[in-house]
Amino acid sequence: MSFPLPVLDDRSFQDILDEARRLIPRFCPEWTDHNLSDPGITLLELFAWMTDISIYRLNRVPEKNHIAFLNLIGMRRNPARPASADVIFRLTAAQPEDLTIPAGTEIATEQTDALESIGFATDRDLVIRVPKLTHVLASRGTERFYNYLPALARPDLRLGVFSDTPIVDDAFYLGFRNDLNANSLYIEVDCTTDGVGVDPTDPPLRWEVWDRFDQEWVRAQTTEDTTRGLNAAGYVIVQVPYTAGFTVVDGKRAFWVRVRVVSPRHGQAVYARTPRILSIDVESIGGVVSATQATIIDQFLLGYSDGSPSQAFQLPVAPVLRNRQTDPLEIESEDGTFEPWSEVPDFGSSGPSDKHYMLDSVTGTVTFGPRIRAANGREEQMGEVPLLGRALRFPQYWTGGGVIGNVGAGTISVVKSAMPYVAWCRNETPASGGTESEDLEAVKLRAPHALRARSRAVTAEDFEALAIEASPAVARAQCLIVGGTARTIIMRPDQEPVDAADIANPQASSGNTELRQLVGSYASLRAQLRVSGAPTNIATSVGDFVGNGPGGIVRLLIVPALRDISGAVNPEQLGLSAKIRQEVFDYLDDRRIVTSELVLGTPPYTWVSVAATVKVAARTDRGLCAERARQALATYIHPVVGGSERAGWPFGRTLYIGELYAILQVIDGVEVIEDVTLYQVDPESGVSGPPVTQVSPGDGGLLVSGAHRISVR
Repeated sequence: MSFPLPVLDDRSFQDILDEARRLIPRFCPEWTDHNLSDPGITLLELFAWMTDISIYRLNRVPEKNHIAFLNLIGMRRNPARPASADVIFRLTAAQPEDLTIPAGTEIATEQTDALESIGFATDRDLVIRVPKLTHVLASRGTERFYNYLPALARPDLRLGVFSDTPIVDDAFYLGFRNDLNANSLYIEVDCTTDGVGVDPTDPPLRWEVWDRFDQEWVRAQTTEDTTRGLNAAGYVIVQVPYTAGFTVVDGKRAFWVRVRVVSPRHGQAVYARTPRILSIDVESIGGVVSATQATIIDQFLLGYSDGSPSQAFQLPVAPVLRNRQTDPLEIESEDGTFEPWSEVPDFGSSGPSDKHYMLDSVTGTVTFGPRIRAANGREEQMGEVPLLGRALRFPQYWTGGGVIGNVGAGTISVVKSAMPYVAWCRNETPASGGTESEDLEAVKLRAPHALRARSRAVTAEDFEALAIEASPAVARAQCLIVGGTARTIIMRPDQEPVDAADIANPQASSGNTELRQLVGSYASLRAQLRVSGAPTNIATSVGDFVGNGPGGIVRLLIVPALRDISGAVNPEQLGLSAKIRQEVFDYLDDRRIVTSELVLGTPPYTWVSVAATVKVAARTDRGLCAERARQALATYIHPVVGGSERAGWPFGRTLYIGELYAILQVIDGVEVIEDVTLYQVDPESGVSGPPVTQVSPGDGGLLVSGAHRISVR
């Protein structure tokens, strides 16, 4: 608990006036008329009012000193954060060549009479590639694979997609030579009506891709499916996520997309016979890319230098988005060209010839170094000052942020940039993450944490605190530090993976000569990746680790912030987008020690369901009571706001059935809890396991609410 600030003078206006009136008989006994209409009393009131103002100013001194101290230790307000959303771009038709939608493509919501248009911009290049299908496989269960590519040339064979009687984990694989992450695949198939037994609108099938981060098969969203469960000629549009990548299936390394038979939900019909495929064709008709609520300002002339120290310039639109790579300030040189200067957080280590400037993201103020008098009496310039008359400009900067960007699903639909072959764009999910600039009170609360100097990620607590600080999309983090030496795999598009240790090894095979010359050694490789930012030609992922070297694997489990914290949580809501991964990784990579390797992931989640029967008081609304019970259970068993502390279900903590009685008993109207049953649930199929008395999520795991069933008598 913080110490209360003292009130230096607690007298009020009335206290001062009353004290002055009591002193009248002592200093002026002949003054006997003390009524409010007396001019003397009016003068006393005037002076009491003036004294009250002085006391008010005096009592603000501690607050002023507090703010001065915040400035002294370098505390700054956090700027507004922009909302972001994944936006799907759809082409007018599949293109014969790869098509790039460049980073910074401007899109927006529609403008109406009541609402202004809100602008967004894409965060990275979206490359819509022409799929190059090289492998078609079918598997029976998880054991044997069959090569279907040659047989597809003979439609008369009427190939069975799965086993004669399909079983769980039967799968059909499409392998591509090129990387199709973030693409919208139009998979056209010609099928016969042989896959009987299923509901054609709800078949037990799931399209999946390989996640290069989590190293597992993950679900790919299907936006359209006209094949009626692979029972009719039609098409399926599969939205491949950002995180999809290459893997090896049956000894063949490719970019794989598969459709798999999954466990049916309760009451869901299953295949009695396998569907049969006659032909297949795949095209890319669009893609998905993250977009940030922002306005892009190009070639902005900031002004002209007057040659004085500490001069400041004001950008017309603020705040400046810090999660974007704002181009550096450029200053006109003697020959008329523009030279980039470097932004610094302060001028403490800037010399008189250092081309440095400071940028306040919240206010958009650009400041140059001051001239100060040193202890020896000489004046020293902290950072170079632009010469008189030289022009200053920003080639480009992004501005935006705030809750205004948290728009609903389907609202980002206007393509403002001229883009050939683009038919439309749309965000399938709401934009989220937009926050306003930090206020002074929040800075005061944050100051004690800043004084603990958590600028380096060394301990597990450091990693967890910095991960939450890295992005507003992170709600919680759990750090697991595993001793060992990391093996880093280097991958280039369309090539086999290469171990970094082999690149540095002079005895490496000749096939690695190009990469070995490129990076020279493992140390220079890390430097190149750090400088280049998000790697495009070279990507890294941490693989197996052995031994007990001086470093270690830091596995950071991230729980994303949830826009809606009521009701059951879907598995898709707990996934990590590529943008969140990149923000957290970049933030922590600059702060970790060099001997540690960082791996980001999600905690193992365990879904639970509760069935309860309660007896309520007379004249109680049974429907409302049941809804309150479901809401109370969903809130208590929640990864973000659950647990007794309402700070999220504790990592690794077991749920006991006895706790549920306490949760239900305090609900308005509930008199008796007759029965409570606890189940563990498969989140995909919704199938409940046998009744249990406790559920443990395992080490580092979290519990999540499924659908709860409440009976009210």
